[in-house]
Amino acid sequence: MYLDNAWRQYYTNRSLKIRILGENAIPTSNNSEKTIDEDESYSFKESDFEFEDINANDSLNVIITELPEAGKGTLTLNGTDITSVPQDVTNDDLDDGDFTYTPPENANGTDYASFKFRVNDGDDDSTAEYTFTISVDPVNDAPTVAFTSIEAGVNVTLNEDASSPAHTFAVSDFGFQDVDEGDELVEVKITSLPGHYGRLKFDGTDIDSDDLLDNDEMAKTVSKADLDAGKLTYTPPANVNGLLGFKFKVNDGDADSLEELFIIKITAVNDPPIPMDDDAETPEKTSVEIKVLANDEDVDEGTALSVTRVGT
Repeated sequence: MYLDNAWRQYYTNRSLKIRILGENAIPTSNNSEKTIDEDESYSFKESDFEFEDINANDSLNVIITELPEAGKGTLTLNGTDITSVPQDVTNDDLDDGDFTYTPPENANGTDYASFKFRVNDGDDDSTAEYTFTISVDPVNDAPTVAFTSIEAGVNVTLNEDASSPAHTFAVSDFGFQDVDEGDELVEVKITSLPGHYGRLKFDGTDIDSDDLLDNDEMAKTVSKADLDAGKLTYTPPANVNGLLGFKFKVNDGDADSLEELFIIKITAVNDPPIPMDDDAETPEKTSVEIKVLANDEDVDEGTALSVTRVGT
């Protein structure tokens, strides 16, 4: 058979495409890990699961096969806690951020929690089961105040007219608490004063409103060392009784607590009356009435005075 040059060129440039049909390749993954902050949730992404598949265009699905240990946090899908396995998590769930982990409040630790999973490419699951490990970095929590009140709402009880200083504050007076293990009281910040109902003193000097305004925090700072040295004291004014208070915050070196109210109860103590001399004039052999109590005084309001004869 004879072919001219034109036909030879035509047949020379033809190619044959062959498609080889075979079984689906099993997808694979790797053990994975993630570090998150304490008290924060994490939404998983597709890249977290290191999905591998030689078949082009296959998409990742995750199958949860084992949940975190009880008490070690919660896996959530579309806002609902996952309580049983296996649980499918689709590629769309991952793209939409609907698959999340939340640790317990205030929990932290390296390799704190883990769960197991397989990957799926739409046709087959991975042969191997993989582990996803989560570490939780600690984050400082603000301290709190929890008083052990001597009676409802009262932190300190003093007697009226107690000698100065009537009370010397200690660290234990301020009810410092902190969920972060090892955190201790660093300082107390006085944010308001008792006003006319006595004086708070620091190292023997009255704390006044200027002390509170003289810094950006609007507070008088008293360190733990100052409290241990007995430098913060209170003395009520003379003849005053009832409830009074001041406001404060505690600090752990990084954060302040919420503002709290410190209540002092001053128990009334009877004050002796103050007698005044009496005199009167009357004609001879004429009696006169002398109201000896009329000019006597008693700072305790509502007290009835009486006279007792002490001499002839």
